[in-house]
Amino acid sequence: MAWIQAKCTCKEKDVELVEEALAAFPVVSISIKDAGDQMLVDQISGGKPLWDTCKVEGLFASEVNKESIAKHLKSKVSELEITWTLLFEEDWSNSWKREAQPFCCGDSLWIYPSWSNKKNLSQPHVTIDPGLAFGTGSHPTTLMCLNWLVKQRLSGKTIIDYGCGSGILGISALVLGAQRVIAVDIDPLAITETHQNAAKNGIKKKQLFCYPPELIPQDIQADILIANILAKPLTELAPHFKKLTKSCGTICLSGVLETQISYVQKNYENEFEFKTPIIAEDWVLLEGKKL
Repeated sequence: MAWIQAKCTCKEKDVELVEEALAAFPVVSISIKDAGDQMLVDQISGGKPLWDTCKVEGLFASEVNKESIAKHLKSKVSELEITWTLLFEEDWSNSWKREAQPFCCGDSLWIYPSWSNKKNLSQPHVTIDPGLAFGTGSHPTTLMCLNWLVKQRLSGKTIIDYGCGSGILGISALVLGAQRVIAVDIDPLAITETHQNAAKNGIKKKQLFCYPPELIPQDIQADILIANILAKPLTELAPHFKKLTKSCGTICLSGVLETQISYVQKNYENEFEFKTPIIAEDWVLLEGKKL
């Protein structure tokens, strides 16, 4: 299958406008990078980028109308450079294969890309293929979540992985002993990838259930809710997350910058008591216990 990628170069102040313009069309994913191609996020989000000049990339199915998308983008941001790149499935897959390498979390959980031949099967391990969804586990926010999961007592617990992407966090929780995972994502592609990655790891259907947000069963509550998204959606989802977390349950929130800690916590602090934030490369993991 072929895909087409719109690459937009714009000022930091215009990134949100470009994201909104891309999201008006059937975009598969949106990525934000700085001029040096350092990845910040790989999902549609309201997060604030960190640089004066940014590259915003939108991935579409190849049959989209480029002229209509470009016209809409220019109507929102007049000073915008747009280039188009055709990507074939093989090109996309090979780019992930070049970037993704096996690594260990917390001295015990190994994460392997599906194409890796070097595996230590005596240790807890997850085989992951991000495909066109998000997450090999190497981004600091995901890595913090994985390291955090390794330290938790997960046996017999229900986990909600909100914003599951490739499913790496939920599948890791099951490998580490969780009883059940509820994986949630707004992107149907992420739901598909999570199912496929679960199958690669021998996860049984009764262990992992995937839903879009609007179809989460009303009676579900988690012992642990983990959400690796960004500050803005974390604040907007606070009332929902409170309902989804059991009494004395735990939330693990990631995708937050150091400067956003109080901004996020104040939306939860009336029902959660937070521990000292975990910080890595300017990113933060917030752990809170429901009162």
